[in-house]
Order: sequence, then C-alpha cells, then structure tokens
Amino acid sequence: MSPGLKNKNGRIKSPFFSPFIKGGHRGIFICLIFYFSLSTPHLFAQTKPLSFLFIYPGGEGSDADAHPFIEAFLNDLSKKTGMHFVGKYFEEADEALETIRETKPQMGIVSLAFYLQEQNTVPMEILAKTETLGSGGTNEYTLFSHAGALSPGTYDVWCPEPLGQIFFEKIILKNISLPAGVHLKIKPSYGILTTLKRISSGELKALALLDSHDTQSLEKISLPWVKNLKKIHTSITLPSSPVVSFGFMQELTRKQIIAGLLNQRGSKPLSDLRLKGFLTAEKQEYTSLLQMLEGN
Repeated sequence: MSPGLKNKNGRIKSPFFSPFIKGGHRGIFICLIFYFSLSTPHLFAQTKPLSFLFIYPGGEGSDADAHPFIEAFLNDLSKKTGMHFVGKYFEEADEALETIRETKPQMGIVSLAFYLQEQNTVPMEILAKTETLGSGGTNEYTLFSHAGALSPGTYDVWCPEPLGQIFFEKIILKNISLPAGVHLKIKPSYGILTTLKRISSGELKALALLDSHDTQSLEKISLPWVKNLKKIHTSITLPSSPVVSFGFMQELTRKQIIAGLLNQRGSKPLSDLRLKGFLTAEKQEYTSLLQMLEGN
C-alpha cells in the first residue's frame, strides 16, 4: 500500500477503502479480491506487456523500420482486447529463435517456412492465420527463368525468403516437371529486383522464386526486361503465415487475443503490414505440409 494512503497511525485514510477493512468487512474485502483474481485472471496476471513477435526471415527492412507499423497494429489490437502488447520484428531466424528461448514471448506472426522448418526447435501452436492483400489466406510461389530453354546443369534459385532446401524440394517443387539433368538449389537473395534483371538479360544463369505478392508486383512492371522472364512452375496453393502461441500464455488470454485478431478488418495499420485481417486457421492445412516435409 502506498505510504500516501496512511495516516500517522499507519491506518488507511482513503474514504473508498476504509468501510471495507473495519472489523468483519476485512474478510469480505479479501474474499472479493480472491474471487475476482480467479474470475478475471487477465486483469491481475498481466503485470507486463505481452510480447508479440513478427518473424519473417529475409524480409525487408529492420526492426527500427518496422517499429512504427507494428506499434500502430498492436495499438489497434490493444483496443480490441484491453491488453497491452510490445512488438519486435525479426529478419533473421537465428536471432528470433534465441529470443524465443531466452525471453519466452507469448505469441507472434511467423512466415510459413519458419513455422514448418522450426517445429522441432521451439513450441508453436496455431491461433489464426493472416489474410494478406491480394492473395487472401493462401500463397503460391512461382519460379522464373530466362525466356530461353534450360539446359542440363545445376542452377541457383534466388528467393527473398531464405527457404530451406528440404522445404523447397518437397513443397515448392511438388509436381514440377523439369527438363532431364536440371537440378535446382535454393539461395537467399537480398536484392531480388537486381537479380531478376540479371536473369532477364542472360547475365546470370539462375532462376528466381517469388511469392504471390512479389509475383503480382513484378507483373505490374511495364518494362521490356520483364518480358524476358518466363514462368516455369507455380507451387501448390499454400496457407498464409500463421499467428502462433509460443506456449507462454494463459488460456483466457489466448481466447481473447484470437477474438481480437478475428475482429480486425481493413484498417490502415493492417494494410501497412500487407494484411486485410485474420482468419480462422484450419490446422489440417499446416499438418499436411508437415507430413510432406517429414516424408521420404
């Protein structure tokens, strides 16, 4: 109790509290505190902000660049849930994994590849999924090459997102029909537009892999070099990035956050993050992909 609430005899002088602590009312007051702490644990349990991570390995910009957009989004979520959040953006998977292990954050939005590839590294339970601008709650990856035919050999496949080779081969390349003798190796690119121009000109003997958003952006570019690129494969339709719990959250808090996310639609903070809103996730969408990864 703050010293400012006591008189010189050490008794509380607040006119609001004093009736409840005299005589037998003290026990009633204590019982009421106990009752409300059980019935509304989120009011008493949130002694510090809930940590909300944004994990997009290979994404554009830094945490400092993303901070204003993340803060605006989390302020909106706070209004819908009555909870306070603090956010952080990660463009490196290793840094994100270290943070999860050391700081025990409550939740985050993670890329599909991160979710699938790190399942056995950190706990992640799907709460919802993102509804992205342009592609809704799904995503597809498209392979681009130079307009000419691919001759036998091993080609690097440059992608803005650092996908693992197993994810690339078992999920992205599922059902692909490549010319005999052609082998592909996925690599991260941090300057994909320059890479695409070099592939288009024939200077770089390689391929590029773009997600739905980047493919749509490329197709809107009305420049001659774009016509020298050829689509050679589009992946199966994949679910969008999931919203996950890292396991450090009370059940009531979890339910309130899911409700708050599903109630967010079409705001400017969402559009700044390339989102329309959030959707209920069908967990089977993700389970089937995990089975594909684990299969031989």
